[in-house]
Amino acid sequence: MCAYMRKHKLLALLLIVTTMLSIFSVPSLATEEGYIDSINDEDWVKVYEKNILNDPLGDKQTGGNSVSQDIVGDANYSSVFYCFTDERLSFRIRVNDIDGGTSDSDYQFKNFAYIGMDTDLDGCINLFLGAYTPHSTTGRIAIYGVGSSANSSPATTIITKPILANQPKRGDNFSIKKATDGSQFTGTDDYFISFSISVDDINKALGESSTFDKDTMFRFIVGTASQDNSLNQDINGVDGGITSDLPWSSLGAFSDVASAAKGLEQTHKITVTFDENTGDNIPDPQIIVVDKGTGIGKIPSELTKRGGYYFQGFNTERDGSGNKVSASSAFSENTTVYAQWSKNSVVAVTFNPNGGNFSGSTDSITVNTVDGIVGELVPQSPTNETHNATLFLGWYTNPADDTTLFDPFSTVTENTTVYAKWGQDNTPNKAEFRTNDGSIVYMTVIWNGNKELKMINLPERAKQTFLLVRAG
Repeated sequence: MCAYMRKHKLLALLLIVTTMLSIFSVPSLATEEGYIDSINDEDWVKVYEKNILNDPLGDKQTGGNSVSQDIVGDANYSSVFYCFTDERLSFRIRVNDIDGGTSDSDYQFKNFAYIGMDTDLDGCINLFLGAYTPHSTTGRIAIYGVGSSANSSPATTIITKPILANQPKRGDNFSIKKATDGSQFTGTDDYFISFSISVDDINKALGESSTFDKDTMFRFIVGTASQDNSLNQDINGVDGGITSDLPWSSLGAFSDVASAAKGLEQTHKITVTFDENTGDNIPDPQIIVVDKGTGIGKIPSELTKRGGYYFQGFNTERDGSGNKVSASSAFSENTTVYAQWSKNSVVAVTFNPNGGNFSGSTDSITVNTVDGIVGELVPQSPTNETHNATLFLGWYTNPADDTTLFDPFSTVTENTTVYAKWGQDNTPNKAEFRTNDGSIVYMTVIWNGNKELKMINLPERAKQTFLLVRAG
């Protein structure tokens, strides 16, 4: 062999060694022998099984011709699965093809499969888990950091260098297998890319400020890329969108809220995202986590928009054609609601707890009316643990006058302050109603705020007929 060839072989070997040293110079992940192969098919939990289409076919984006970058799935064949135990968090992603090999022992995936984790449910990605060219000796299974930007949308999310990494070990921390459930989105077999990372390592990556365990509620995005520092190929559940500035939740990319203890579909938690809808500032909070089917509670109100626009609350549709959103609004799935704006001036009503508190805060809550009416935007009832009179009796227009009850469904023409009234727990309260013909109907009620009084167990006809006169 000539000296020229020997020299270039040595340089090539040195390059490989240098590359491997740079890859594994970061702290190592924990690997459990045979773990990924030990997960039974029934232990993999479907992530997007309720979607009509998990991920559009052929929607991979820039660069390359590898269809292994194309995530595929529908209502029958879930595109993503996960398995979460006390010790390890594992993911399985369905792709349209592989990049070589003839069996489970040598199938190749020459790309990056990633999971973007939102571990505190604030709508932003905290870290990435990923498998990069796992079949290769220079590949890695790793936990990656995120950039200093918002990380709340594809356009603002940056994957940084690995925080923890390890060499892929087939059957231990990764596998590439032919899908055995009959999935053939383009007439040939689809494949599963699976990888696993320990819960302890996720905690190390998050640092001391966060704790990640079986009870942690989290959600995630799933995608592929041609290298492990970008989002340049396929985002699961989204047709394109790799440069979008829409929030992850608005894109529909987030999974349901999950945990090891409650699973994914079994969890009772959902997220409600407040979209500023051309407003100047982002709602605070932007995202809340609530139980399915229960009122969402306090909603953001301090929103502004230049050009003489007034905030008019939130609606389930961007154009305002849906349902108005209030503290009592309840949802059964992850939902985005949209701020509404009007050129008309807004009359506000301030609710003073008058010795009580709203979830521990003694501050008043100001609500902008919609067309002069508070309606269902009335705050949740305050509480009063220290006052002698602990039963909330409703809102009154004068703190010293217990006869002028504020009706949130009446029209307000100027800014108004109303005050909580308090009574003894053992004192029943009598509400007086009057029918149109002048006769009087007395009803004894247990108050839970003014809104409930207005709707108490009256048939729809009676609700339209009776007029509230007095309560006391």
